[in-house]
Amino acid sequence: MTTIFGGLILFIISQLSLKVIIEPIVELKKIIGKVARTLLLYSNQYHNPVELTEENLNNDRLTSERQRTSLEIRTMAGELLGAVQVIPAYQIFSFLGLVPSLKRIKEARASLVGLSNSLWKTKSNDNVYVHIIETEKELIKSLRIKAFR
Repeated sequence: MTTIFGGLILFIISQLSLKVIIEPIVELKKIIGKVARTLLLYSNQYHNPVELTEENLNNDRLTSERQRTSLEIRTMAGELLGAVQVIPAYQIFSFLGLVPSLKRIKEARASLVGLSNSLWKTKSNDNVYVHIIETEKELIKSLRIKAFR
């Protein structure tokens, strides 16, 4: 009877740690992978911002494409933050190197939002290209995305 009860307790603890700790960490890693995928898919758009003119704004295909891209990049920022929220004792796992630090997550979020805002340019922001490259580099560094560029 004690063996059965001990086995049951061990099973419950292992399932609890799997569902509460391991699966959320794996989900965060998957989202980081999705961020890498998103960068690859949309880098042609954020590396080539479109001039903010009346003509371009009236181009429905262009504005729709840019809005969709912006939303997708911002969605990645939201998914990152959401994944962090469900990992209990996040700081401990960060200290152990199993997940990025909260500082790195915040930097990545800011970089993603920055890239989503870089799809259009004005004549006054000529250095937008330097900003985009630096933002992308910071994002890759923050999330330690491997084999990108």
